[in-house]
Amino acid sequence: MDSHGTQNCQLAVSLGAAVARAHELLPQNRPKNAASEAPHSTERLPAMSQLGIRDKRAIAVSRVGFLFNEILASGQLKLSNLPQELKAESLQSELVTKDDATAVHTRLFELFGSQNQDLLAAYQIGGSLYRASRDCGSIREVRDSFRKDRLYVIGTWLEQVSIEVPEYCAKAVDVSLHNWARALEPVADDESVERWSRALRRQSDLWLTLLSGDRPLLAISDSEAYVETLRSVSRRHASIASMAIRALWLELIILTAIVAGLVSVTVYLDVSRVVNWATIVAATSGYGVALWQLVRRFSRDAVVKIEQRLWRDHFAEHAGNMITDKLVADRLDLSVDR
Repeated sequence: MDSHGTQNCQLAVSLGAAVARAHELLPQNRPKNAASEAPHSTERLPAMSQLGIRDKRAIAVSRVGFLFNEILASGQLKLSNLPQELKAESLQSELVTKDDATAVHTRLFELFGSQNQDLLAAYQIGGSLYRASRDCGSIREVRDSFRKDRLYVIGTWLEQVSIEVPEYCAKAVDVSLHNWARALEPVADDESVERWSRALRRQSDLWLTLLSGDRPLLAISDSEAYVETLRSVSRRHASIASMAIRALWLELIILTAIVAGLVSVTVYLDVSRVVNWATIVAATSGYGVALWQLVRRFSRDAVVKIEQRLWRDHFAEHAGNMITDKLVADRLDLSVDR
């Protein structure tokens, strides 16, 4: 996928979260015991958290239209037969006048699903990660957000878009998701949910900003992540080197046998021509040395590729531990400096 595709996948993550947020702010989806909307003071400008539900909803609806327009502007989707109800203005109107986020979600689902599976996966990731942190009224509901089947599905989507979202982010988020699942297993159902709910909201926001590219992972990473990764790769390097040496010795034995065989055949066929025999031995030995150098080069390249893969995997694992909320990190004793 080109640069437009990469940017669109990141926008689709944000769009999935935006549609989920617009759905959450619709009047019929508000909890019955939700606090009534109180007008903010006009003496100073309010913070985002101080805005009323209507204002928050208007912002969410506008964001849905903006993000969808950005995806359409890239020209990656075929718009020749785009129905009127899939115009950005129509989507916003549907959210405002009909209070129907489900219809908007379904239309986007159908559009991405019919034209671009990566965009569909990214869109679903955004919605799933946003919804995971909302309406968790009990520990059981929080734990339910991290069921094995859900993690498997989200992990599949993350793997699908891993090269379209910022580097390391998909794997890091997947590691963090599994950290949450492990931390929640021993938590009693009667434990207070408020602390876990707040932590999950913070965590969800961080996952989304990383996958959407709004916050670079490398800006969060500190020297500790690199040091731990270097230690892990160094420990594995010894085993890789020993395996490579064993493989090279095996190749050397095979090559030696080939050279010896060629020499033996030459001697058997014409024992009397010593000069010819010596020439052939020299040529065969030179061939063996050249072949040995070729094997060494390819083996070295293979070791380098393995080390690069190890570095990516280990760094993503440490980054996933590092972005995991402190509440979970402390429960699992992830030993990450914060």
